[in-house]
Amino acid sequence: MARFTNDYRGVAARPNVEFVERRDASGALVMAFFVGKYPILKGQELLVSYGKGFWKARASAQQSDDECQQATEQPLLLLPP
Repeated sequence: MARFTNDYRGVAARPNVEFVERRDASGALVMAFFVGKYPILKGQELLVSYGKGFWKARASAQQSDDECQQATEQPLLLLPP
């Protein structure tokens, strides 16, 4: 299910679900959804807050990707054999 869940920013005013860590009967840590006070209707998108840490890491990764792209766009100097 998490794969089909998106960040709410740009889509809705607030998330309609949140990720919650829980333990199963054996004590193993599992991820669960918590639905708020409004029901999720059939076909409605599941929206969470990815959190500031996600967006900060993504911005940093994008900056690194951009720097790599710029480096590969530099012309290569070919020397004779």
